[in-house]
Amino acid sequence: MATVATTAKALTQDDGAKAQRALRDAFGAFVTGVTVVTTRDEDGQLAGCTANSFSSVSIDPPLVLWSLARTSSSFPVFERSKRFTINVLAEDQRHLSQLFASKGMDRFGNSNWTPGLGGVPILDGALCYLECVKFASYPGGDHTIFVGQVENFQRKQQRPLVFGGGRYMMAFDEAAGAASTQVLEGNRAKFHAEKLAIAMLPQVVKEIGRSTAIGMWGNEGPVVLYWELHHGPVTEGIQTANVCSVVETATGRAFAAYLPRELTAPIRAAHLARTAWTAQQHDDLLEKVRQAGFARALSQETHLITLSAPVYDESGLMMLALTTVLTLDDPDEAIVGKALLEQAAALSTRLGHKARKA
Repeated sequence: MATVATTAKALTQDDGAKAQRALRDAFGAFVTGVTVVTTRDEDGQLAGCTANSFSSVSIDPPLVLWSLARTSSSFPVFERSKRFTINVLAEDQRHLSQLFASKGMDRFGNSNWTPGLGGVPILDGALCYLECVKFASYPGGDHTIFVGQVENFQRKQQRPLVFGGGRYMMAFDEAAGAASTQVLEGNRAKFHAEKLAIAMLPQVVKEIGRSTAIGMWGNEGPVVLYWELHHGPVTEGIQTANVCSVVETATGRAFAAYLPRELTAPIRAAHLARTAWTAQQHDDLLEKVRQAGFARALSQETHLITLSAPVYDESGLMMLALTTVLTLDDPDEAIVGKALLEQAAALSTRLGHKARKA
C-alpha cells in the first residue's frame, strides 16, 4: 500500500501549496463526525457554519471546543456573540452540512430550526445539540478556538454523519456487527451485510481502482442495490434497483453459480425463457464461473465488461455480489479481477466467513 511522507518544513518552501494539500490529507485521516455550529449576537444577527473541529474538553465543568477560520464570513458574529450551539448532524443530514458550508446561501431560510437558549438556532432532526455559553477563546494560527460551557443538551438514538479523507462516510458498529452476525437471520442478516458492504465500499473501490457495486438476491432474482463511482472513464453501466438476468449479467451469473440450485431454479427458468440459451449452455458457463472464482459479462449495449465475485456469510452462503465495471479496452482486467476476489474475500471475512484451507 502506497504511503506519502512530507515534512512540516516543506510548508514554507517553494512547493508550499502541494505540501499544504498533503497536510490537509493527513488531517483528513482522522475520521470525525460533522457539526453545524450556530449563534446569534445581541443585535439578533444569525450565523452558522459546518465544522468537524468539534471536541469535548471536560466533564466537570462540562466544556467543549471548536475552531473557526478568522477569514470566515461568519467569524465576526461568532467573535462578538456570547453563546453558540453545537448541532451534531445525523446520517441523513448531509444536505445541512453542505448548506452551511456553502457561500452565498440563505442558510437559515433553507433549513428548519427552533430558537433555543438566547434565541440561538437548534437545527431540527440533529442527532445531538449542545447549547453553550462562551467560556473562552484562544488564537490558534489562522483560526480562533472557541471553548463553550454546556448549559443544556439533548441526544437522539440515531447514527451520526461521518466525514474523513475529504468525503462523507457511514458509521458502523464493528463490535456489534461481529457479534450480531452469529444471531441475525433472514432479512436482518441481509440488512446487516448490506450496511457493512456499503460502509466498506469506498475503500473497496480504492483498492480495486474501478467503479464497484453491491448486489443482493431478492424475491425476483439478483438486484444491484448500490454502487460507488471511481474517478475513471466509466460513469455508468450498472443500474440500481433493476433485477439482473442470471443468464446475461455478471451479477446474476455469480448468484446462479454460487447459490443453492433449489433457490435459483425458478428464477433461472424464467430468465432462460427470455433468451436463446439452453439450460446446458448455462450450466457449462456456471462451471467456468466457479473455476475462475468470479463471473464475467460483456454488455452489447454499453460495451462495458462487468466482473462479479461472491461474498459469503458465516454459514458459507453467498450473501452479496461485489461487481466492478471496466471498459472493453481496459488492459488491466486480470489485475482488476484479482483485486476483486481479494476484496470479496475481505468482506466475507468481515461477515464471519472462514475460508476453507486448500
